[in-house]
Amino acid sequence: MDILFISDSKTLNHELETAMREVGGDLRVVSGQAMLEGSVSTSADVVLVEKRTWQNHYSMFRYFGRLGDLDRAALVCVSRARRVGPLKGRAGRKDLALFVPSSADVIRRTLEDARELTGQMRA
Repeated sequence: MDILFISDSKTLNHELETAMREVGGDLRVVSGQAMLEGSVSTSADVVLVEKRTWQNHYSMFRYFGRLGDLDRAALVCVSRARRVGPLKGRAGRKDLALFVPSSADVIRRTLEDARELTGQMRA
């Protein structure tokens, strides 16, 4: 499974990379700046976003046309907080939340649900 994680939080990146070793899958971690530069392909089976990175960069992603496949994908908001509100620019979309730390089973189920939702949105 190809997984894209958009995050500027180094500690959250490290925690998720460690957890993903148990789950499996090809995790690519990219910063908000790399997304703005356009050096990253946004096509992936599952897209994870760190909430603060998304909220801070969304307007610029949209302005520079960097959303690409993200508009037709279910996003998984990764956070340490148990209460996650809607992501900026994603009103009415079916997005999921993943709280770190989580067990491998919870991560695996969330990734599978996101992949199914993305398939439905793209069909």
